[in-house]
Amino acid sequence: MFGQEESGVELLEPWGPSGQSSVTTEDQIAYEVTCHEMADGWVEPDRHVLPPGFEDLPLTFLGVLARSVDRGRLNGHDAVRLMQAEARLESSFAASKLATMAAVAHCPPGNPDSPVERSTDEIQ
Repeated sequence: MFGQEESGVELLEPWGPSGQSSVTTEDQIAYEVTCHEMADGWVEPDRHVLPPGFEDLPLTFLGVLARSVDRGRLNGHDAVRLMQAEARLESSFAASKLATMAAVAHCPPGNPDSPVERSTDEIQ
């Protein structure tokens, strides 16, 4: 997403005792996004510029970054890209909410101290 030539940021690979890298892709992205934001790398004098691959960021980072964009400083192209990213976030949260609703449908009534239980009965 961010090349060294774009942001001037490169994360060195720390190696664990087994010789395997302990840096995950998400760690790399978080590091690069943080450095880019700290350098105000998405801001030109008159507008915000979304980085390449913005829409495809992991949802964890996309939600935070989408909230930090000044929509009044985006051109039309980047405004549409932001809207697409927000639609992806919305779909993800809607799917998560539906999965939780399905779990609730199989929970017996209870209170805050109730044990974790699920009913296997069919919902009528």
